[in-house]
Amino acid sequence: MKQNFTKILLFLCLISASLILKAQNPLEKTISFSIKNQPIDSVLHLIEDITGSPFSYSNNILNNKEIISIKIKNKTVEEALGKIFKDKKLNFLNVDNHIVIKREN
Repeated sequence: MKQNFTKILLFLCLISASLILKAQNPLEKTISFSIKNQPIDSVLHLIEDITGSPFSYSNNILNNKEIISIKIKNKTVEEALGKIFKDKKLNFLNVDNHIVIKREN
């Protein structure tokens, strides 16, 4: 009986850990914000503040001073980034709770 209880408890702990790890993916977090005439680096800093996850990217990929206006409402971070960088061929990855931006291959 005690052995079955231990197995069930271990199973529940593994399921809980799996759900927590999935929830930690910053690209899956839902965000909302509105930006008007701001440089892209300000938008990325805002997303960092909302998610608690920093961005990593090469400076030759993005023009940080490009001015944008955008309204994001109840979108995942990945969807928001897709809208922000809609004309650029970029991929967004979660690496150790960092949002990595890189060019599509």
